Amino acid sequence: MAVSKGKLLLVTRDVDGGIGRHFVDLAAGMADRGWKVHCVRAAGVEGHVTDHSARLDALAGVTVHEIPLARSIGLGDLRSYLAFRRIVKQHGPFDIAHGHGAKGGVLARLPCRGIKASVYTPHGFVTVDPNIDGLRKTIYEAIEGFFGRFLTDALVTVSTQEFNEALRLGALETACHRIPNGMVRPALLPRDQVRSELGLKPEDQVALFVGRFCHQKAPERFLRLVATLAPQHPELRGVLIGGGDSKPKLIELATVENISDRVVFFDTPKASAYMQAADLLIVPSRYEGFAYSMIEGLAAGLPMVTYDIGGADDLVVEGQTGYIVPQDEEAALFDRAGAIIGTPELQSGMAKAAREHFQRFELATMINRIASVYDSLQTPLAHTLRSLAKGA
Repeated sequence: MAVSKGKLLLVTRDVDGGIGRHFVDLAAGMADRGWKVHCVRAAGVEGHVTDHSARLDALAGVTVHEIPLARSIGLGDLRSYLAFRRIVKQHGPFDIAHGHGAKGGVLARLPCRGIKASVYTPHGFVTVDPNIDGLRKTIYEAIEGFFGRFLTDALVTVSTQEFNEALRLGALETACHRIPNGMVRPALLPRDQVRSELGLKPEDQVALFVGRFCHQKAPERFLRLVATLAPQHPELRGVLIGGGDSKPKLIELATVENISDRVVFFDTPKASAYMQAADLLIVPSRYEGFAYSMIEGLAAGLPMVTYDIGGADDLVVEGQTGYIVPQDEEAALFDRAGAIIGTPELQSGMAKAAREHFQRFELATMINRIASVYDSLQTPLAHTLRSLAKGA
């Protein structure tokens, strides 16, 4: 039995997608290492397409709490904070509160009696979204900068880009840690089986999109890629695994682009199991923290073509496992994808390199490194509002 380490409070709005997987894996890993783990999540969050919430509920030794927590900033946030404080008062004190995502990060770091040290993992700063308007960006930069400098004992970033953005926003370098996401090698269904289930032929060249159908993940860019490359590559098919409110608009766009017969929309909580149906993974996101779908792509041996999002520099070995192109340079994205589709030798070489590169992103490594960060936090909040009075 693991030696008791203390009490840990993990906080997030969404237990979905990549952030949900990270959150649940972290809760399970820390419980196994002797922490008494409590988790706070939003009540009644819409649009879940994964089974992470169910996994969290089933974890032995982990207590789950729900509070009202909206996605956008508003007056309801005061009610959320008061509900959060009641949980801390009833179940604390906690040695560490670790917030995930913007809303979870704010709650875990606001001054609160009963929390000794605060940790934050952004999972993708919204400030790196190239389409964010100037006023919103200024507001978010101010919030992230203030909290990062004065209310954060440790800031755990999941990618090189996120680490650099944390420093740009004003976080103290001594408090920042770069710990990439990790995962257990996923179970992959046989290629012939999943192709048959998705209605694909053995000779099809399949480009894959995995993620929520939302602005951040930019699935419309994927559809434009399929439409642009289709005339030169008649064997090309596109598969989109995911779901979201924008699905009807995407189906309409596929019709407008005259590629309805070339794309498959598929919704499953086990996207990784179906990855071997594909020949390459396209990541058209506007911004990311460190997308798990990209790690899964490595495990499945998929060459990757991605914009320069968080995690890309860590996950893609340029020219060996795939390509990274600058944001909004769609022509470059199309060219790189077309080169892989049209060159079997390049595709097979990248597939082999991708499988080998996956070994760098094992789950145990991630859990152990975050545990070390927790162990290092032996004193109460190092950066608090009191620091302002001292001129820090």
